[in-house]
Amino acid sequence: MNIAQFIARAARTFSDRIAIAHGTTPYATYGELAVRAGRLAQHLRYTLGLDAGERVALFMNNCPEYFEVLASIWWGGLTALPIDAKLHPNELAYILSHSGARYCFVTPELAQASAAHLGESRTIDVRSARYRTMFDEPREVSIHWNVPDDIAWLSYASATTGQPKGVMLSHRNLLAMSLCYIADVDPIGSHDCIVHAASTAHGSGLYALPHFAAAAPQVVAESGEFEPAEIVRLANHWRGTALFATPTQVKRLIGYVRSASPALDMLKTVVYRGPMPLADIKDALTVMGQRFAQIHGRSESAMTITALSKLHLADRDHPRYDARLSSVGVAQSAVEVRVVDDEDRTLPD
Repeated sequence: MNIAQFIARAARTFSDRIAIAHGTTPYATYGELAVRAGRLAQHLRYTLGLDAGERVALFMNNCPEYFEVLASIWWGGLTALPIDAKLHPNELAYILSHSGARYCFVTPELAQASAAHLGESRTIDVRSARYRTMFDEPREVSIHWNVPDDIAWLSYASATTGQPKGVMLSHRNLLAMSLCYIADVDPIGSHDCIVHAASTAHGSGLYALPHFAAAAPQVVAESGEFEPAEIVRLANHWRGTALFATPTQVKRLIGYVRSASPALDMLKTVVYRGPMPLADIKDALTVMGQRFAQIHGRSESAMTITALSKLHLADRDHPRYDARLSSVGVAQSAVEVRVVDDEDRTLPD
């Protein structure tokens, strides 16, 4: 149960489909992504000598290389350690040290910060000649055989006290998240895509997985930021566009749409982290229509606790419609939710 099987399966079935794009420019097909992931995994395991389960960090601004590095880490049976590119250097230093990360892949502007703690030899710039030569391996390694509870994604969550805590998400956790996304949040059609404008180190990056499972394109915004005008342009280029956004980002998007009145025919779904204030989500639905779905989940749960689907948001005749919009929805399909007291006794609804 290696989550990289999503990519291998897509490559076997839809090898010519675009897997990664940078803005409107294709970067790799699924067939090409599978080959590149296998060769980079070969380099990590047998040239650099990493053992199964060892941590490999991704300290990168949003870029197309992010997803081929992520795929190669899992392909080789390693553990991905995505790190927010906006972290303070002291937080970065703690995470790299505490996690035991062996190598760190970076975008050029972040190379110095990583090298200050891991050293230059263990910091790999994805725009460098060194990175390009890693794909020169004569063969690509087969996907590593994992057991379901092997750690796939190590995410450091901020703590109210003390240092950040490492959240260990298994291949089983990510599989459950991916299937719940398709079942409970937003079904993915054969020609849909996801635009990554929010950080790929967090929710947007996790939601790449159900789109890999559907052989859908991962579209990385060229700005590397959440820019509403750019998002709308990309949504009008690619079909069936979904994106993940925070409530603050949703408000920015609504403000742009209200002022510019762009065409939104190809923008399928905005998944927001909830709940949002009732007035804000009602305003979003008025301005942009039934394009919103809400998820609730913590880092510890891989965003898989509850969801409020587009069907719930569209059911305006429901007698408790406002209460629904103010809630975090219902438990996702692979999850049971209950509220308990300090003695683990179930409390009334």
